[in-house]
Formats: sequence, C-alpha cells, structure tokens
Amino acid sequence: MATQKAITCDLCVSMKEEFIDEESGKIEPQCILVCPKEAISLKDVEQIGEEKQIDAVKRLFTDILKESED
Repeated sequence: MATQKAITCDLCVSMKEEFIDEESGKIEPQCILVCPKEAISLKDVEQIGEEKQIDAVKRLFTDILKESED
C-alpha cells in the first residue's frame, strides 16, 4: 500500500548558478522556476509577516465599508 508523506524542502542545498532566474537575477530552486501554476514561492519570514498585516488591514477596511453601507 502506497502512502503519501510531506517532505521538508532543503532549499536545494547544492543550488548552482544554472538556477539563476533570468527575470529577477535571483538564485532560486528549480521547483520554483518550473512550477506551471506558480504555486511554489520562496519568501523570508519578514515578507510573510508583512503580507499577513496587509491582508488584516484589507479585511478590516472591508468590514468597515460594509457596516457604513448598512
């Protein structure tokens, strides 16, 4: 019986220069460069925190606007 398991990414410990993204100039793992749906991304902790704060503010203002319409 086959089982599915999640694995932890090692961020391509052996990343080489061929992993350079031509658009951004950054070295990124091949999985990010070839993902057809762009579902994989590499972000630092600060960037994730900023995105969560922006989402929270958007939700807050959406709720305020809805209340003012009523």
